[in-house]
Amino acid sequence: PVCVSRAADFLDTANPMSAEAIAHMQKPTNEHYKAVCNDYHKSWFYGQNTPFEKWYIDHILKKFGDGPDCVKPQKTAKCCDVGAGTGRFATLLRERLELEQSVLCVDLSQSMLDEAKLQDGLETLCLGATEFARQAPEETFDRILCKETIMLVPWSEHLEMYQGLHRSMKSGGVCLTVCRPRERVEYPFGERARKVWVEKSRDLELLAKDMTTAGFDVDVKYENFPVTMKQADWLSFVENRIWTTFAESNFSDEHLNAEIEEIKQKYPVDSDGNISFSEVMVFFRAVKQ
Repeated sequence: PVCVSRAADFLDTANPMSAEAIAHMQKPTNEHYKAVCNDYHKSWFYGQNTPFEKWYIDHILKKFGDGPDCVKPQKTAKCCDVGAGTGRFATLLRERLELEQSVLCVDLSQSMLDEAKLQDGLETLCLGATEFARQAPEETFDRILCKETIMLVPWSEHLEMYQGLHRSMKSGGVCLTVCRPRERVEYPFGERARKVWVEKSRDLELLAKDMTTAGFDVDVKYENFPVTMKQADWLSFVENRIWTTFAESNFSDEHLNAEIEEIKQKYPVDSDGNISFSEVMVFFRAVKQ
């Protein structure tokens, strides 16, 4: 049986931020993900039970310790997904690792977490990554996943966040951060999207440095997945603003329409209407000794 703990049990509430301060900080991200929530898992990158999803979770599990060169986490391990969204990968972790305890899902977006609440064996907490790291109790988690989350955390908070996560982990625990690179991307972007991408992406060397300064031993791996998808699926992904790259704060409706037309002209399709590129994911495996 899965033991479900209350989210409040995971927090040190001695010095929490006020609810008003948290709500103000979360508002832009909340509005974006509330708008895209219904289309999120319909998109190519976040579709369920796809070859890409299997490739993704297999790499996460291997780097978490479920591989031939690692020690698999015990079934009693306590895991946390920071930036969990709808809880899809938290569910996959719980199932694949056969965890006996619930997985804590932390996210800024209540709309996304409302979907996670529908899944068995998940506990939800609506907080930003840094605020959670500030409050999380010491030596609690065996594994922490930060998947596609760090780009939503302000640069100035990276070190504090990782220091808090380091305190919250047990000795030998693994904190896995997954993100996309700033430069080595092949997405069929127009000029405006590429500029936004570079501006919003993180400096990976500085990111690794912050993890090391926080006390982690860090290993960085680049992994590639060859993508072939319908151009129409990519255009739908852009039009529905699934990534914050295409959020209204970066793209007006006029800008978005121009982006779509530029993509059509710049990236021709093959005879089946497909476009192809390489998806590059960067895995930071941070271990607390």
